Amino acid sequence: MLYEFAKFHHDKTEIVISEPRQNEEKQIYVNVQFERWNSKHNDFDSMECNVPNGKMFNICGYNSKEVTFYQNLVTAIQQDIIDTAYEYQRGER
Repeated sequence: MLYEFAKFHHDKTEIVISEPRQNEEKQIYVNVQFERWNSKHNDFDSMECNVPNGKMFNICGYNSKEVTFYQNLVTAIQQDIIDTAYEYQRGER
């Protein structure tokens, strides 16, 4: 399940996060997905990353400057993202 985390008005990007998950190495991570409507292409721009890693993948429609902006943002607030994911998991949000 994905949960709303943030919305940016400057480019209309919405960020949603997963509940905490565990990878094959038993490390906890949260999947973070970015999406905005692109009326020029009549489709969504999107990308995602996993925190604490923060490296973007599945990038579609975002330019390199935007990817860098959001990657830096995720790195700066990754603990907030993880904490929020646990709050959703516990039903506190």
